Parts: sequence; structure tokens; C-alpha cells
Amino acid sequence: MDLKNINFRNYNRHNRNFFFENGIKLRFRNTHKVDIVLSLLQNLRNRSYHWENILKTTEKNGKHYPRLTTKIE
Repeated sequence: MDLKNINFRNYNRHNRNFFFENGIKLRFRNTHKVDIVLSLLQNLRNRSYHWENILKTTEKNGKHYPRLTTKIE
């Protein structure tokens, strides 16, 4: 899967195209982007058994974020 040209900021202005590892700012490689997309698809699949789970949000500092998130490790 080639996701080199995907820009996560096109989907939400709070998304990032980088991450921090040991205090160093690094851009996502294609492998990172594939892991993110696959993790989000799996999360969406698991939550889709109950429609209301997809619509849930969490509030942080007065902003609402979807609960369909993933982390880079």
C-alpha cells in the first residue's frame, strides 16, 4: 500500500504529519502511515457493531475529538 502522498491534515486541522521519538521530531514514513490506516480501519470495524460507538467523542480542553484514534509506537 503506497500512502506516501497522503496528508493527514487534509482530514482534520488537528492531525499531524509527524511524531516525536526521544524528543526528536520525525515525519511519518510510508510504513507508519500504513500502520495508522490499518489500525483505524480495525478500530472502525470493531466499533461498527454498535452505530452509537462510532459517533462518540471525547472532550479535551473544550474541543471535541472523535474516539476513533490510534497511537504510533
